[in-house]
Amino acid sequence: MRNLFLPLTLLLLLGAGCFSLESETTADSDTGEQTQVVTEPSSVTGEPTEPPTGEPPDQQESGIQNHALFIAFSDDGDTWDVNEETIAEEASVGNLMALTQDAGEYEAGDLLAYFVDASEMAKIGEERIGLISSTDNGKTWSERQKIVINDLPDTILTVDPTAVQLDDGSIRIFFFDFSQVGGVAQEDWDEDQDHVILSAISTDGETFDFEGESFRRVNVTDPEVVKFGDMWFMYLAAMAEDGIAIATSVDGQSFEDTGIVINMEGIPGSLVVDDEVQIFGCSRTGITRASSTDGTTFSEEEIALQVPACDPDPAILADGSIALLFKGFSTTLTMPPAQ
Repeated sequence: MRNLFLPLTLLLLLGAGCFSLESETTADSDTGEQTQVVTEPSSVTGEPTEPPTGEPPDQQESGIQNHALFIAFSDDGDTWDVNEETIAEEASVGNLMALTQDAGEYEAGDLLAYFVDASEMAKIGEERIGLISSTDNGKTWSERQKIVINDLPDTILTVDPTAVQLDDGSIRIFFFDFSQVGGVAQEDWDEDQDHVILSAISTDGETFDFEGESFRRVNVTDPEVVKFGDMWFMYLAAMAEDGIAIATSVDGQSFEDTGIVINMEGIPGSLVVDDEVQIFGCSRTGITRASSTDGTTFSEEEIALQVPACDPDPAILADGSIALLFKGFSTTLTMPPAQ
């Protein structure tokens, strides 16, 4: 979650890199009264569509409990079929993983989506990590459940999950300790204090054993971890630099800062395609993408999908197609209200 301190908490709840929709003013032919009509870009063609249905943005609340997870599918990574039905509500900052091996009761090819679960949250500081799964390439999804992390210190608040499956089939989950900046910690928050990314490991994807610290750096949140070649890469939202920071690891658990920050907005998602790694973010025009052949030097970002959403995370499905999980600001794909 990219937020920090009280003035930035609203930014966190809205999500990083929100973008605005185009609007035009029309006048009633009889009364002369002017009305502003907001149009959103089509998720496939980029052309304006009809105004979104449901409550208008200025009547929606903006908190994390109003966030929802959506999913889109593509055969080529360029043209997307967006499912406008939510797959999880009161949910934010999702991470999508396609299993390559069996894990517990899950089979190779199943999809696991970890996310910040706000369904039982009464105030900031009560978020937890939730999990839903799919056995049919993302067409239908299970009921949510909370993951369990054994031996997790009581002071740690787990948010912003990213999970990877290791060669032995176990699942390692990384997360940001939000207790540093959330809840009562905001009263004494130090902007120069390192933010800590932690990890836990599991054989079934549901019950994890706490491992400890994986990475620390000032002003980073929302880790995304991927193995590319022989190296592990961690991409993080670097709010102060308005970019995405990069850390690397040989063992996949302990990461070191490269000092590199990509000029790209949003909470990162990643995908390895052939001999390149792609990073997904979001901007004022939609979900963006950039690619790299070395994991650190990236192309100029391009628009991957025009949809009013953020926090994208892709995965390659068993049939070779791509699924893209992302966060909407309400249960319909409309923009959040202006602050």
